[in-house]
Amino acid sequence: MSLVYNISFETASAFFLVVLYICMKLQYSTKSEINKEFHKLTLLVLCADVLDVATAVTISYAKVLPEYLNLFLNTAYFVVDALVGYQFMYYSRLCVDRTPGNSLMLRVNRLVVGIYFMILGINLLNGCIFSISPNGEYVHGILYIMVYVLPYYLIGCSAYVLLAHLRKFHIWQKISVILYLLLVFVGPVLQLLFFPDVLLGLFSSALALMMILFTMETPDYQKLMQTISELRVTKEAAEKAEKEAQEANCAKMDFLANMSHEVRTPINVILGYNEMVMRETKESRTAEYAINVQAAGRALLSIVNDILDFANIDRGQLQLESNPYYVLSFIQDMMTYAKYNAGKKNLAIHFQIDENLPRQLSGDLVRLMQIYNNLISNAVKYTKEGFVEICIEWEKVSDSAGIVTTKIKDSGIGMKEEDIRRISESFSRFDLHNNRNVEGVGLGLKIVTRLLALI
Repeated sequence: MSLVYNISFETASAFFLVVLYICMKLQYSTKSEINKEFHKLTLLVLCADVLDVATAVTISYAKVLPEYLNLFLNTAYFVVDALVGYQFMYYSRLCVDRTPGNSLMLRVNRLVVGIYFMILGINLLNGCIFSISPNGEYVHGILYIMVYVLPYYLIGCSAYVLLAHLRKFHIWQKISVILYLLLVFVGPVLQLLFFPDVLLGLFSSALALMMILFTMETPDYQKLMQTISELRVTKEAAEKAEKEAQEANCAKMDFLANMSHEVRTPINVILGYNEMVMRETKESRTAEYAINVQAAGRALLSIVNDILDFANIDRGQLQLESNPYYVLSFIQDMMTYAKYNAGKKNLAIHFQIDENLPRQLSGDLVRLMQIYNNLISNAVKYTKEGFVEICIEWEKVSDSAGIVTTKIKDSGIGMKEEDIRRISESFSRFDLHNNRNVEGVGLGLKIVTRLLALI
């Protein structure tokens, strides 16, 4: 007697599922709840597949086998098949919600499955789902449709859960989920409508499990997802910290700018009245005091101006202008400032000016003078004796453009190699122990660097 059903697909599926389950147990982690549930799902599909093959054999030989054996095996198959559907649904729920708890869908489906199991128990008495006739034929009862309706209902719940939360998956997972649902649906449909003698429903489920395994359940994937999740949290924390730092920095810059504006007014008033004292006093000692007040006031005003410029540059509120200016006039003003500063410390000042410099250039003359004055004053500050040399060169690029290169050299203290990297840091000065009497707050070169970056 030959078999009633073609069991080739289900037999192949059973071997495949055995190998798959063994590999999962040996290699894959079961620490996570979702991975444990996937293991259960694989084991249930394997059991259902084995029972599907077993019932196909016992039904084919029903005439020579005890009736109770067919009743038991078929009932066991329908029980496990229902458990597979429920486990599909539970696993799907766990994929989109790591802590599904006791949701309404789970409670309803547990009740539905429980009722189905009760009907299977009743079937053993009255054959309302299936029975074995005295001549060994497999007979469908009035409720036989339930063996198809219940699994499809549970799979439909799975499809609803997965598709409703499809946005939570990346592109390959989305493709895998859609194919997974199609295979789980299409296999039994093909068997029911087109190939009633070929068992392939669980074969398609096994293929669906393989796709889910390689897109959602592999240890490497889990580790990657955990890493991505941690990186996302770290990125969000870093962005939040950066935003808070920017807000704090903006608040600091706003305070510096407002403070500088407020402080400059009384300083200018003091300098104005002190100028009047210098003009009107007849006493030499008073005049000397007034000169010292004037020097200290101008130094203080210079510091406040630097702070204001720094705040405006940092907030992006300082825009460079581009207006034509006469180069000779600019160089004369720069030389006057340099000689004045060097003269206060009896330093020699040397100039090397390229004769090919154009008569006229375009740029922000005020900021250009600020750059040169900061560089020259910095050279003078840290030179106790000797010289300061200023070299300005011109490199023609085209008939209407060129590059001005300025080199400032001095016989001062110099800089260590590690200090060069810090040359443009804010409020930073070098060798404070030996230069504690040098004026300034360390903003000069920072402003120069930021101004040059705006060009």
